[in-house]
Amino acid sequence: MAMIKWPNDVLVEGRKIAGILVVTKASPGERTLCLICGIGLNVNDGPSRLPDTATSLAIASGKTHALDDVLSALLDNLTNTMNRFEARDTDELWRHVELRLAFRGEMVRVEDGHRTHRGILRGVTSAGLLTLQLPSEETVSVAAGDLTRGPVMMP
Repeated sequence: MAMIKWPNDVLVEGRKIAGILVVTKASPGERTLCLICGIGLNVNDGPSRLPDTATSLAIASGKTHALDDVLSALLDNLTNTMNRFEARDTDELWRHVELRLAFRGEMVRVEDGHRTHRGILRGVTSAGLLTLQLPSEETVSVAAGDLTRGPVMMP
């Protein structure tokens, strides 16, 4: 099963198969928000073309895939997801994120600019914030950062 490595990676069997980056842009004086989305997906790459930490659809499924079919399925799913967001029908989407969240209940480290948070990954809020339980039992929510799976050294 594919898992989400917050904030923007997709893992299959613990290896990265895809990544997504979404940037928002608003024009000055406009109330309309624009989303710019970049998606990378390893489709037919073999092991010799990928780092040890990555995989592809071909490796995971044992067969090659027609790129037009993969793109069509990706765009259909992206369109359906965007339609749900626009309709504010996001409860089921967030449940899927929660079900597929990698490293839940595990020790992780999140580097957020100059800050580093270490704790147990507890979940993701409906705003997309990562929730960590710190060693002090305090819970923090992190908006962005680089997540590394534990074990990590605790201060």
